[in-house]
Amino acid sequence: MKRIGLIALALLLALATAATAQQGRRHREFDDRIQTIRIWKLTEFLELDAATSAKLFPVMQQYEDQLAGLGEQKRELMQRIESIASSGKQPSPDEVNKLIEDSFAIDEKFFEVKRQEFRAVAKVLDPLRMVKFIAFDIRFMEEMQKIIYDLKHGGPPAGPPGPRMRGGQVNPGGED
Repeated sequence: MKRIGLIALALLLALATAATAQQGRRHREFDDRIQTIRIWKLTEFLELDAATSAKLFPVMQQYEDQLAGLGEQKRELMQRIESIASSGKQPSPDEVNKLIEDSFAIDEKFFEVKRQEFRAVAKVLDPLRMVKFIAFDIRFMEEMQKIIYDLKHGGPPAGPPGPRMRGGQVNPGGED
């Protein structure tokens, strides 16, 4: 009987590991798709030529790798938070403070990397395109957050993914 319990436990651990790996793979695939859409829309929005694109995207990729790592840390933290919240057990004040500090630490790192990215991108783009890059970045993040929220909560995404931007202008209402 003890052996069956050990086998069952090993099987559960194997399934949990496989599920976690699959979930991680799905996150990476989703992140890759978002990045592809971002590059496509940014190229269109900034009306980039091949030479500027060749300079800009490697710079962005350097920071994107760091941001993806921070995104993964945030997802892991959210899983811990959701696990604690759904457990019904009262966390200690120290546990709550640690979660708060961990969350803010990730956010601070995220914004520091974004600050570095913007400074590096500003060396590649002219000032007008840099302002448009900032507007695009903000709008793109808002749109992606809305799409993800809608998908998680059963609502259909509102239109195609990515910011509704045409000809170098941001359409705040989202109308094309």
